[in-house]
Amino acid sequence: MVIGFATHRSSPACVARAIRAIRLDDKDRTATLVGAGLFDFGHTDGRFDLARLQHPLGVAADGARVLVADTYNNRVRTLDLGPKTVSDFDGGKYTCTDPICYPLREPAGIAVASSDRILLVDTGNHRIEEFQPSSKTSHTWAR
Repeated sequence: MVIGFATHRSSPACVARAIRAIRLDDKDRTATLVGAGLFDFGHTDGRFDLARLQHPLGVAADGARVLVADTYNNRVRTLDLGPKTVSDFDGGKYTCTDPICYPLREPAGIAVASSDRILLVDTGNHRIEEFQPSSKTSHTWAR
């Protein structure tokens, strides 16, 4: 399965509003996982059919979940493919270990480097933030 973005050509910026999956098997098909129409956006957790994102720009697979850089919501969101739910990635449980901690501002890219290392491009703060799930900590990895 390939996971990516859906855009709407009538939008002036042709921005992403949904996350879609493409199955590459004997029945090639595309399905919307999360999102709806062009003007159906926001920050809503819950079931895939009810959840909303706002201008997601980055996705990364992490086992049975997909991490999404939800840019205009200033969040990282988790799409859990098992129960088909969306929630905030950290849920407020990660502790920043930097001397000065900044909230995320327009995250745009995300990568799962290992089971204990997630890198997030935080464009508004001009940095790469590293999350370490085992210790529930985060810090600026590069600036």
